[in-house]
Amino acid sequence: MRAKQFSHLAVLVILIVISACDNVSFEGVQLEIRPPAAPPGAPSPDTATEVVEEAPLLPVELGPLVYLVEQTDGSAATILPVAELWEEGYRPIPDSEEIPDLVERFALGRWEEGMEFSLLGDGGRVGTFIASGSTESDDSTCRMRPRGSGIVEVSPGAAGTRQFLALPEGNGRTSADSPERVRALAPRSHGTNAEIAAAALNVAQRLIPALDIPWPASIPGFREDLQAFGFTAESGIRSAIAASHVFGGRLGTGTPSPNGYSFFFLAVEGEDRYEPVVSWYQRAESGKAAARLLGTHALRGTAPPDALLEVFGVSERWLAILGPDEDGEWTTQYQDACGEDPARGAIQSYP
Repeated sequence: MRAKQFSHLAVLVILIVISACDNVSFEGVQLEIRPPAAPPGAPSPDTATEVVEEAPLLPVELGPLVYLVEQTDGSAATILPVAELWEEGYRPIPDSEEIPDLVERFALGRWEEGMEFSLLGDGGRVGTFIASGSTESDDSTCRMRPRGSGIVEVSPGAAGTRQFLALPEGNGRTSADSPERVRALAPRSHGTNAEIAAAALNVAQRLIPALDIPWPASIPGFREDLQAFGFTAESGIRSAIAASHVFGGRLGTGTPSPNGYSFFFLAVEGEDRYEPVVSWYQRAESGKAAARLLGTHALRGTAPPDALLEVFGVSERWLAILGPDEDGEWTTQYQDACGEDPARGAIQSYP
């Protein structure tokens, strides 16, 4: 009976109440109670969560711009800013070192979706570029530029042209503005291909000895580009030709031979023959600068107009603009800073 009574005795339980203190000591052993670690990226409980809103992108503040539009496939085309256009001349656009988010901001208010640009050629407006609103980086020249895309609508008279100078619609600087989207210029006759080639040969035969250029084995053989187009002269729009020649090299990047040279000229139809307006002859020893015409227009309101060129060096391609100064002498009105400067006396102007 006594054993049974003992079995019913309450079991003595010693409860140890742990205080709110984080540290508890047991005869030299110290325990520290810590909350579980917060997951990576979780906000600290001691700090309030802050919501930071990104500032909206703002347009790049620039003056009026002149553009190069290049037709790529069918009606698809790209648009590339060349330089700022001011009354006193041209200024380079900023680069990504000056404005790190240049590409993202450049299209804003400039070539957003549906914006239109006048395509310039043959001395007037020949079509329209309609922007898609996209922007990407372009490294086809020796400096990075933003590049947009879109489609072109071109008049029948300029159907074979792939590159155009362009200005924003309504800019007011086009010499032949029209209320229609595409001004239906009648195809301008510059003669047959054989007649154009003969005219270019005649001009080259006169300029080669005048500029003391070494005679090539064949003038047509070292000519790499020949174009006929409409040119705004003081007497009206005249037929013109532009020819690019390269000896001991190529019209593209690459190292020329030590005795190589490049020779470019622009000539306008006169009463009896084509007369040169400007030439650019540069020997390889002065730095390679092989030029090809991209387009002409009276961008600064001058007659004769300015000419946009692409110029090829040993490893770089850059853009340059030739045009008359206040005295009518043709000079380099603009050139990408990364390009090879024309040699002294390389550019010649003709009355």
